[in-house]
This record gives sequence, C-alpha cells and structure tokens, in this order.
Amino acid sequence: MSDEALVKAVKISLASLALILFMGMIFVFIILPRQIRGKVVEVPNVVGRRIEDAERILINLQLRPIVETRRFSNTVPENHIIAQSPQAGMKVKLGGKVNLVVSLGR
Repeated sequence: MSDEALVKAVKISLASLALILFMGMIFVFIILPRQIRGKVVEVPNVVGRRIEDAERILINLQLRPIVETRRFSNTVPENHIIAQSPQAGMKVKLGGKVNLVVSLGR
C-alpha cells in the first residue's frame, strides 16, 4: 500500500471514529435522558374545586388523584379541595400522584 493510500485510509478511519463518537454523545446526553425522565405535565390548581371536578381534571391530565385526608374547615365547603401536593405549577411525570385534602365542611 502506498503512503498516499495509507494516509487516506487513516483519515477516513479517524473521520468515521469521530462521527461515531459524536453520535454516541448525542444519544447519551440528549436522547437517553429524555427517555429515562419520561413525559411530564404541569400540576393544575384544584384547590377550592369540588372533589369530583378535581379528580376529573387530574385524571384527564393522566395524573392520579389520591384523597390523603379529610378535615373540617370553616372556610372551604364540604367536598371541596382544601389543599393539594404537589402544588399547582409543579412538573410531575405522567401517572404521578396528586395528594388531596378534602373538606368535611363545618
């Protein structure tokens, strides 16, 4: 093999190796993290809503409403949401839980 052909083969090999490394970095740092993290959704504000409405809203966003507790309230009507966790505006994975505190009324 001539020197010219050898240099050309080395250049092609190095360019191929660089391309493979670049594609691997794209996969590791961009594509893979997105797949691992999964899809996320912003938690809506359901405080003050009727429990039925709050559950429907959360289920439509592919979230799981969980009635954590029920307590008496002087300000929030019976069967309405007093508090939620995570708070409105937080990002959670699809299928994530949203804990609800429901009013028993006065």
